[in-house]
Parts: sequence; C-alpha cells; structure tokens
Amino acid sequence: MKRKGFSLLIVLLTVCLTLSGCWSRREMEGLAYILILGIDRSETGDIKLVAQFGLPATEEAGDEPPVTTITAEGRDFNEALDDMFTQSSRRPYLSHLRLVVLGEELAKSGIWQSMDFLRRDVRMRLNTKIVVTQEDLEDLLETVETMHSQPALAIIDQFRFNAERSRIVRAEIMDVVAMLLEPDLEPVMPMIEAGEDRFTMGETAIFSGPIMVGQANKNQTFGLLLLQNRVRGGVVVVPCGEDTHAALQILSSNTNIETSWLDDQLHVSVLVESKMQLNEFACTDAPDLQRTVEHHLVNLMNETIELSRDLDTDFMGLAFHFRRTYPEQWSALRDRWPEILNEASFDLQSRVHIRRQGQIPR
Repeated sequence: MKRKGFSLLIVLLTVCLTLSGCWSRREMEGLAYILILGIDRSETGDIKLVAQFGLPATEEAGDEPPVTTITAEGRDFNEALDDMFTQSSRRPYLSHLRLVVLGEELAKSGIWQSMDFLRRDVRMRLNTKIVVTQEDLEDLLETVETMHSQPALAIIDQFRFNAERSRIVRAEIMDVVAMLLEPDLEPVMPMIEAGEDRFTMGETAIFSGPIMVGQANKNQTFGLLLLQNRVRGGVVVVPCGEDTHAALQILSSNTNIETSWLDDQLHVSVLVESKMQLNEFACTDAPDLQRTVEHHLVNLMNETIELSRDLDTDFMGLAFHFRRTYPEQWSALRDRWPEILNEASFDLQSRVHIRRQGQIPR
C-alpha cells in the first residue's frame, strides 16, 4: 500500500508540472491600454510615437471622449517607449492595440525599421490594422467622431465596412511585413484623413520596397482591387452620358490574370467576370448598359496600370504571377522589371452580367 501511495504521489506531481499557470502577472488597474499607436519622424529625425490610451469607465470626464494621448520621442523605438513610460502613471500595454498609423514623413523615409520593431515585439498582434496619413498625428487622434466615442473603434469600423464595399485595400502588420520580404510584391496601405468631426478613407499609399513613392486616388484604388481580385461587393457608379449615371450593386467578381514572355516582351491578359444588380438608372439616352459597365471597369484598370508606370513600381503584383509561372525568366529579368513593365502589352477584358436590366417607362 505504501508503494502504491508513493507511486500515485509521483504521478500527481508529474502531472502538476505539465499544468499551465500565470507568469509575469500584471494587475489590470496598473495597465494603460494603447488603442492607437502613431509612428512618425520628429523635426530632428528621431522616432516619434503618439499613443492613444483607453480610459477606465470610472475616469470618464463628462462629454469628453474616454481616451487620452501621450507623445514621446527617442533616437529609436525603445528609447521613445522609455520616454512614454516616464509620462504615464500606468504601464503602457500593447496587447490591445487596434491600429497603427504611419506618418507620411516616416513612410517616405522608409518603414522597414518600424515594421521590424512591430513584428519582433511579442506583445503586438500581427493582425493589427495599419494605415498611412498625411495629417499631423496629434491632430488626427484628437478627431472625435460624432457617431463614435473612441477614434480607434471608429476607424476599425470604417476599415471593416469600406473593405466589404471594395473601397479600400486591406492591410495588417503581417501583410506588410510579408510584402517587404517577398521580392515580387510591393506594399500598399490605405490612407486616412480627418476633418472636424469625421475620418475619411479611400486613397492608397503606394510603396517601392520600404519607401512610399506616391498614392492612388479612389478610382485607381478600385482598379487595383480589380487587378488583385479583391472586389467582393459594393456599388459601382458608371457615367452613361452628360451628367447622368447608373449605379449597380456588385454581387460577385473574379479576376483571372495570365502573364507570358514572348519576343522579349511581357504580355499580360486580364479577364474580370462580374455579376451585378441594377440599383439606379438615370441615363437619358438608354445606352447598352452592359458594354458601358464593361468599358468603365477596363478604364479603371488602365488608370491603375498608368499610375504603376509613372511611379516605376509594380504595386499591382504582376511580378507575383510572372515569377510563379516563369521562375527562371524572373531570375534573369528581375533587375529590369520596372523597365519591362513600362514596355508590357496588356489585354484587358471585362464580362458583366446585369440583373434587373428591364427598361422603366418615362
């Protein structure tokens, strides 16, 4: 019996060693949860961090939003974080971060140091959303949405429903890091601006490697989403005459891209197949709506391709398709890719099926 009891004790102790437990315990009352982290360059070239913290409900003051903001600077990220710690009575905590905002000055000087810091920090969630802004970070984070009390949650909500409507590109920390590490992909990120009482999105920051080289307008952004097969819904408004238009709901969309190398030239074939539903028809001359919509989608893709040529960067990801089809040719042509893209021939096609296209008597 003694031996059985001793053996049972050994088994129980062994099982206890495999059980998980708490480590590095921190009380909630001693933490300051960072909801938005802004990163930019200061006037002296140092790293500038602007952190927006959520306040506990007991600390809300009247009609003021339940957030507070701290600005810190340093020669690198760790020094800037140390400066932030000295300004806060609670420990700044990154695990609840919802959004990273990169200032335009930082984006144009290069983002690799920032992205490397973010991906190495174990407290950081790699699915955190990331955007670029031309606004001053403090001014941006002081914006109070009339329909939302916390700027971070307001921006996240805008991310969600504008991505569903195919109005912005999606970008998370892990996406941007992957694009920087791949030799045939260039980062793209949504841009955000702020007015007196609201945030606006729709344009896209374009990068060549880690450096921002330009931006795409709303039409070029939609063309990019078409070329990257990321259109899932939303409404497309098609001009069909002088000051008239038709509005169509996108039910589904699929883009197929094929690349080939013939006669020392890159050839790109793009076919977009879409199903749409007619929502509004204000055209006065009753055009062939299907052809009008197809032509409109091709024009949007053309605008995006021209921007890519102007900026000498393949942010559309055509190299991604070419490299996986012709790996040996890619190795030989890689260093000349911007020149090859400028001389490439494109065959852009769109096929649209429209529901509820019957005419309405006037």
